[in-house]
Amino acid sequence: MLEKLELDLKRIRREKKDAEKMRKEEGGRLRLENKELEHSLEKLREQRLDVENKLEQMDRDQEVHKMQLQEVKLQLQQQVDEVNAQKERNNELLRLLENKDRQ
Repeated sequence: MLEKLELDLKRIRREKKDAEKMRKEEGGRLRLENKELEHSLEKLREQRLDVENKLEQMDRDQEVHKMQLQEVKLQLQQQVDEVNAQKERNNELLRLLENKDRQ
């Protein structure tokens, strides 16, 4: 009976030792996995910041392009107005010449 109790005690101690070893290994594995996840998270944060910065730059570029387009439209409209004004002056001069020729 005593021998059986001693064997059970040895078995229990061995199982306890194995359980502690497994717990330590599992803890190490979890710490390593946690480090990897933290590293991945940091990389994702960096990527997000890069994307946000690129998006902000694209927005600024778009605003610049809008202003440039407005300037070009304004210049073109001014040129159209100048051409129309010159055309009107030319037509007026032609009328004056035609009137002069008739007289």
